Amino acid sequence: MQDEAKEFEACLRLFYTPKEDEFEGLAPAAAVEAAERVFKWCRENGARILYPGHPDYPFDLCRFENPPPFLSVWGETPWNGKRCLAVVGSREPSRLALEWMDVHLAEFIRRTGVVTVSGGARGIDFKAHMISLRARQPTVVFLPSGLAQMYPRDWLKWKDEVIRTGGAIVSTYDPMQMIRRSHFEERNRWIAAMGQVVFVVEARRRSGSSMTARLAREIDRTVCCLPGFPGLAYCAGSVDLLFDGGLPIRDADDLQVLFDLSSAKATQVGSLAEIAPVDLSRA
Repeated sequence: MQDEAKEFEACLRLFYTPKEDEFEGLAPAAAVEAAERVFKWCRENGARILYPGHPDYPFDLCRFENPPPFLSVWGETPWNGKRCLAVVGSREPSRLALEWMDVHLAEFIRRTGVVTVSGGARGIDFKAHMISLRARQPTVVFLPSGLAQMYPRDWLKWKDEVIRTGGAIVSTYDPMQMIRRSHFEERNRWIAAMGQVVFVVEARRRSGSSMTARLAREIDRTVCCLPGFPGLAYCAGSVDLLFDGGLPIRDADDLQVLFDLSSAKATQVGSLAEIAPVDLSRA
Protein backbone atom coordinates (compact mmCIF):
# COMPACT_ATOMS: atom_id res chain seq x y z
CA MET A 1 0.00 0.00 0.00
CA GLN A 2 2.88 2.36 0.78
CA ASP A 3 4.35 1.75 -2.68
CA GLU A 4 0.98 2.48 -4.29
CA ALA A 5 0.74 5.73 -2.36
CA LYS A 6 4.16 6.81 -3.60
CA GLU A 7 3.27 5.85 -7.16
CA PHE A 8 0.09 7.89 -6.94
CA GLU A 9 2.05 10.83 -5.55
CA ALA A 10 4.39 10.57 -8.56
CA CYS A 11 1.34 10.74 -10.85
CA LEU A 12 0.08 13.76 -8.96
CA ARG A 13 3.43 15.52 -9.44
CA LEU A 14 2.69 15.62 -13.17
CA PHE A 15 0.04 18.22 -12.38
CA TYR A 16 1.25 19.67 -9.08
CA THR A 17 4.24 21.96 -8.46
CA PRO A 18 4.90 21.86 -4.72
CA LYS A 19 7.52 24.63 -4.79
CA GLU A 20 4.97 27.07 -6.15
CA ASP A 21 2.08 25.44 -4.31
CA GLU A 22 -0.10 25.40 -7.36
CA PHE A 23 -1.64 22.83 -9.67
CA GLU A 24 -0.40 24.09 -13.04
CA GLY A 25 -3.70 25.66 -13.93
CA LEU A 26 -5.81 22.81 -12.54
CA ALA A 27 -7.95 23.01 -9.43
CA PRO A 28 -6.76 20.52 -6.76
CA ALA A 29 -9.74 18.23 -7.35
CA ALA A 30 -9.03 18.20 -11.08
CA ALA A 31 -5.35 17.42 -10.44
CA VAL A 32 -6.27 14.48 -8.24
CA GLU A 33 -8.69 13.24 -10.90
CA ALA A 34 -5.99 13.52 -13.57
CA ALA A 35 -3.52 11.65 -11.34
CA GLU A 36 -6.08 8.88 -10.81
CA ARG A 37 -6.48 8.59 -14.57
CA VAL A 38 -2.71 8.27 -15.08
CA PHE A 39 -2.36 5.76 -12.25
CA LYS A 40 -5.20 3.63 -13.64
CA TRP A 41 -3.84 3.76 -17.19
CA CYS A 42 -0.39 2.58 -16.09
CA ARG A 43 -1.87 -0.28 -14.08
CA GLU A 44 -4.14 -1.41 -16.93
CA ASN A 45 -1.42 -1.17 -19.58
CA GLY A 46 1.46 -2.80 -17.75
CA ALA A 47 3.56 0.33 -17.30
CA ARG A 48 5.67 0.65 -14.18
CA ILE A 49 5.70 3.94 -12.28
CA LEU A 50 9.08 5.07 -10.98
CA TYR A 51 9.92 8.14 -8.90
CA PRO A 52 13.00 9.57 -7.14
CA GLY A 53 13.76 7.28 -4.24
CA HIS A 54 12.40 4.17 -5.94
CA PRO A 55 15.14 1.49 -6.10
CA ASP A 56 14.76 1.21 -9.88
CA TYR A 57 14.68 4.94 -10.61
CA PRO A 58 17.76 5.93 -12.67
CA PHE A 59 19.94 7.71 -10.15
CA ASP A 60 21.85 9.45 -12.94
CA LEU A 61 18.81 11.59 -13.74
CA CYS A 62 19.50 13.34 -10.44
CA ARG A 63 22.69 14.80 -11.91
CA PHE A 64 20.46 17.63 -13.11
CA GLU A 65 18.40 19.80 -10.81
CA ASN A 66 14.71 18.92 -10.73
CA PRO A 67 14.87 15.35 -12.06
CA PRO A 68 11.57 14.06 -13.44
CA PRO A 69 9.22 13.18 -10.56
CA PHE A 70 7.45 10.56 -12.69
CA LEU A 71 8.60 7.88 -15.11
CA SER A 72 6.33 5.41 -16.86
CA VAL A 73 8.26 2.40 -18.09
CA TRP A 74 7.44 -0.48 -20.38
CA GLY A 75 10.01 -3.21 -19.88
CA GLU A 76 12.98 -3.72 -17.63
CA THR A 77 15.34 -1.32 -15.89
CA PRO A 78 18.66 -2.26 -17.54
CA TRP A 79 20.45 0.80 -16.16
CA ASN A 80 20.68 -1.04 -12.83
CA GLY A 81 24.05 -2.76 -12.78
CA LYS A 82 24.95 -2.08 -16.42
CA ARG A 83 26.78 0.78 -18.08
CA CYS A 84 24.96 2.98 -20.58
CA LEU A 85 26.08 4.61 -23.81
CA ALA A 86 23.95 7.51 -25.05
CA VAL A 87 23.94 7.67 -28.86
CA VAL A 88 22.55 10.69 -30.71
CA GLY A 89 22.88 12.11 -34.19
CA SER A 90 21.30 13.20 -37.42
CA ARG A 91 17.82 12.17 -38.51
CA GLU A 92 19.16 12.09 -42.05
CA PRO A 93 22.53 10.38 -41.66
CA SER A 94 24.92 9.56 -44.45
CA ARG A 95 25.31 6.04 -45.79
CA LEU A 96 28.91 5.99 -44.50
CA ALA A 97 27.83 6.80 -40.94
CA LEU A 98 25.25 4.00 -40.95
CA GLU A 99 27.79 1.55 -42.36
CA TRP A 100 30.31 2.59 -39.68
CA MET A 101 27.70 1.91 -36.98
CA ASP A 102 26.90 -1.51 -38.44
CA VAL A 103 30.56 -2.49 -38.10
CA HIS A 104 32.07 -0.64 -35.15
CA LEU A 105 29.17 0.26 -32.85
CA ALA A 106 27.84 -3.27 -33.29
CA GLU A 107 31.24 -4.73 -32.37
CA PHE A 108 31.48 -2.52 -29.29
CA ILE A 109 28.01 -3.55 -28.12
CA ARG A 110 28.79 -7.24 -28.64
CA ARG A 111 32.03 -6.92 -26.65
CA THR A 112 30.66 -5.00 -23.70
CA GLY A 113 26.93 -5.71 -23.48
CA VAL A 114 26.50 -1.98 -22.95
CA VAL A 115 22.98 -0.52 -22.75
CA THR A 116 22.29 2.00 -25.52
CA VAL A 117 20.14 4.99 -24.65
CA SER A 118 18.60 7.23 -27.31
CA GLY A 119 15.46 9.10 -28.28
CA GLY A 120 13.91 6.71 -30.80
CA ALA A 121 13.93 9.24 -33.66
CA ARG A 122 14.58 8.16 -37.22
CA GLY A 123 18.17 8.11 -38.38
CA ILE A 124 21.02 7.63 -35.90
CA ASP A 125 18.76 7.07 -32.87
CA PHE A 126 16.81 4.32 -34.59
CA LYS A 127 19.98 2.72 -35.96
CA ALA A 128 21.57 2.52 -32.51
CA HIS A 129 18.45 0.91 -31.04
CA MET A 130 18.27 -1.61 -33.90
CA ILE A 131 21.92 -2.61 -33.56
CA SER A 132 21.32 -3.37 -29.88
CA LEU A 133 18.22 -5.41 -30.68
CA ARG A 134 20.09 -7.43 -33.32
CA ALA A 135 22.82 -8.15 -30.78
CA ARG A 136 20.16 -9.19 -28.23
CA GLN A 137 21.32 -6.45 -25.89
CA PRO A 138 19.16 -3.96 -23.95
CA THR A 139 18.29 -0.57 -25.35
CA VAL A 140 16.39 2.30 -23.71
CA VAL A 141 14.05 4.45 -25.80
CA PHE A 142 13.35 7.83 -24.18
CA LEU A 143 10.16 9.27 -25.67
CA PRO A 144 9.25 12.95 -26.12
CA SER A 145 5.61 11.98 -25.55
CA GLY A 146 3.42 9.86 -23.33
CA LEU A 147 3.36 6.08 -23.74
CA ALA A 148 -0.18 6.10 -25.12
CA GLN A 149 0.79 8.72 -27.73
CA MET A 150 4.09 7.12 -28.66
CA TYR A 151 6.28 9.17 -30.97
CA PRO A 152 7.51 7.95 -33.36
CA ARG A 153 4.58 5.57 -33.77
CA ASP A 154 6.85 2.92 -35.31
CA TRP A 155 7.92 1.95 -31.80
CA LEU A 156 4.57 0.29 -31.26
CA LYS A 157 5.69 -2.60 -33.46
CA TRP A 158 9.12 -2.77 -31.78
CA LYS A 159 7.86 -2.54 -28.20
CA ASP A 160 7.75 -6.30 -27.57
CA GLU A 161 11.24 -6.81 -29.01
CA VAL A 162 12.66 -4.03 -26.82
CA ILE A 163 11.16 -5.71 -23.75
CA ARG A 164 12.27 -9.22 -24.81
CA THR A 165 15.89 -8.10 -25.01
CA GLY A 166 15.80 -6.58 -21.53
CA GLY A 167 15.32 -2.97 -22.59
CA ALA A 168 12.75 -0.31 -21.86
CA ILE A 169 10.55 2.36 -23.40
CA VAL A 170 10.43 5.33 -21.03
CA SER A 171 8.38 8.51 -20.75
CA THR A 172 8.41 11.34 -18.24
CA TYR A 173 4.94 12.53 -19.32
CA ASP A 174 1.27 11.83 -18.80
CA PRO A 175 0.60 8.75 -20.99
CA MET A 176 -1.90 10.80 -23.02
CA GLN A 177 0.51 13.67 -23.63
CA MET A 178 1.17 14.49 -27.29
CA ILE A 179 4.61 15.75 -28.30
CA ARG A 180 5.50 19.40 -27.93
CA ARG A 181 8.58 21.22 -29.17
CA SER A 182 9.82 21.76 -25.62
CA HIS A 183 9.73 18.02 -24.94
CA PHE A 184 12.70 17.36 -27.20
CA GLU A 185 15.06 19.44 -25.08
CA GLU A 186 13.70 17.87 -21.91
CA ARG A 187 14.16 14.37 -23.35
CA ASN A 188 17.70 15.23 -24.50
CA ARG A 189 18.55 16.29 -20.96
CA TRP A 190 17.65 12.86 -19.59
CA ILE A 191 19.47 11.04 -22.40
CA ALA A 192 22.61 13.05 -21.58
CA ALA A 193 22.30 12.11 -17.91
CA MET A 194 21.76 8.41 -18.59
CA GLY A 195 24.84 7.92 -20.74
CA GLN A 196 28.12 7.28 -18.98
CA VAL A 197 29.52 8.35 -22.34
CA VAL A 198 27.58 10.45 -24.88
CA PHE A 199 28.43 9.55 -28.48
CA VAL A 200 27.44 11.95 -31.26
CA VAL A 201 27.23 10.58 -34.80
CA GLU A 202 26.81 13.33 -37.40
CA ALA A 203 25.28 16.46 -35.91
CA ARG A 204 24.39 19.78 -37.46
CA ARG A 205 24.95 23.02 -35.63
CA ARG A 206 21.92 24.11 -33.58
CA SER A 207 20.63 20.53 -33.60
CA GLY A 208 19.16 18.40 -30.86
CA SER A 209 22.29 16.24 -30.92
CA SER A 210 24.55 19.25 -30.35
CA MET A 211 22.23 20.31 -27.53
CA THR A 212 22.54 16.87 -25.93
CA ALA A 213 26.33 17.13 -26.06
CA ARG A 214 26.19 20.56 -24.40
CA LEU A 215 23.92 19.24 -21.66
CA ALA A 216 26.25 16.29 -21.13
CA ARG A 217 29.23 18.60 -20.65
CA GLU A 218 27.27 20.58 -18.05
CA ILE A 219 27.22 17.49 -15.83
CA ASP A 220 30.77 16.42 -16.64
CA ARG A 221 29.82 13.53 -18.87
CA THR A 222 32.39 12.30 -21.37
CA VAL A 223 31.42 13.38 -24.89
CA CYS A 224 32.83 11.84 -28.06
CA CYS A 225 31.94 11.99 -31.72
CA LEU A 226 32.45 10.37 -35.07
CA PRO A 227 34.49 12.98 -36.99
CA GLY A 228 33.18 14.18 -40.32
CA PHE A 229 34.29 16.39 -43.16
CA PRO A 230 34.08 20.02 -41.93
CA GLY A 231 32.59 21.25 -45.21
CA LEU A 232 29.45 19.14 -44.80
CA ALA A 233 26.57 20.83 -42.99
CA TYR A 234 25.40 17.59 -41.38
CA CYS A 235 28.86 17.16 -39.77
CA ALA A 236 29.42 20.77 -38.68
CA GLY A 237 28.14 20.20 -35.14
CA SER A 238 30.33 17.11 -34.75
CA VAL A 239 33.41 19.01 -35.90
CA ASP A 240 32.60 21.82 -33.45
CA LEU A 241 32.56 19.26 -30.64
CA LEU A 242 36.20 18.44 -31.30
CA PHE A 243 37.07 22.06 -30.52
CA ASP A 244 34.88 22.03 -27.41
CA GLY A 245 36.61 19.06 -25.79
CA GLY A 246 34.80 16.18 -27.50
CA LEU A 247 36.98 13.16 -28.26
CA PRO A 248 37.19 11.66 -31.75
CA ILE A 249 36.20 8.04 -32.27
CA ARG A 250 37.58 5.96 -35.11
CA ASP A 251 36.40 2.45 -34.30
CA ALA A 252 35.20 0.01 -31.64
CA ASP A 253 38.62 0.00 -29.98
CA ASP A 254 38.44 3.75 -29.39
CA LEU A 255 35.02 3.39 -27.84
CA GLN A 256 36.35 0.62 -25.60
CA VAL A 257 39.30 2.72 -24.37
CA LEU A 258 37.14 5.74 -23.73
CA PHE A 259 34.47 3.74 -21.94
CA ASP A 260 37.06 2.11 -19.68
CA LEU A 261 38.53 5.52 -18.83
CA SER A 262 35.06 6.83 -18.07
CA SER A 263 34.48 3.92 -15.71
CA ALA A 264 37.59 4.94 -13.82
CA LYS A 265 36.37 8.52 -13.80
CA ALA A 266 33.11 7.44 -12.20
CA THR A 267 34.95 5.90 -9.24
CA GLN A 268 37.59 8.55 -8.62
CA VAL A 269 37.66 12.28 -7.96
CA GLY A 270 38.95 14.46 -10.74
CA SER A 271 38.70 14.85 -14.45
CA LEU A 272 39.40 12.28 -17.12
CA ALA A 273 42.74 13.94 -17.81
CA GLU A 274 43.74 13.59 -14.15
CA ILE A 275 43.21 9.83 -14.22
CA ALA A 276 45.11 8.96 -17.37
CA PRO A 277 46.07 10.63 -20.61
CA VAL A 278 43.60 10.00 -23.41
CA ASP A 279 45.96 8.34 -25.87
CA LEU A 280 44.08 6.73 -28.73
CA SER A 281 47.16 6.34 -30.89
CA ARG A 282 48.03 3.05 -32.53
CA ALA A 283 51.78 3.43 -32.01
